[in-house]
Amino acid sequence: MIKKIVLSILIICIFSSCGYSRLDKLISSNYKVSEINISGDKNIAYPIKNELKLFSDAESNNNIYLDLIVNLQKNISEKNEKNQITKYSLEINVAIVLKDQSRNTLAKENFKIKDNYKVEDNSINTQNNQKKLKERLIKKISNQINIFISQYYN
Repeated sequence: MIKKIVLSILIICIFSSCGYSRLDKLISSNYKVSEINISGDKNIAYPIKNELKLFSDAESNNNIYLDLIVNLQKNISEKNEKNQITKYSLEINVAIVLKDQSRNTLAKENFKIKDNYKVEDNSINTQNNQKKLKERLIKKISNQINIFISQYYN
């Protein structure tokens, strides 16, 4: 009896699915990034460049060239009563210039994303918070750029 119950639960789990699919997989990239020129903050620009190359479709006929101007700003967001910093804010600004095969400018767009991270008692934990926030912001802004380029070619 227990074997039948376990077997039926196992079969239900195998054959049912929730229908979840990632949003970035639903947005089809119908472009191929041939070249990306970067200027500004290289520590932020190179991960964005790598993310955009991952979105690129190698078999597409829409070859594009991108110019990225990347800036990172770190500001004090909050202080406590003792005038100690409790939160910092990070803001990433990316200005892109989208060009076609003959290097004619097709579109220009600015992207901005901002968030805060907490200052911990230990400076290593604060640095880890900053690093994690940078990674999240890079992924978000890369997705925004991918959506913009994909919509341009649809």
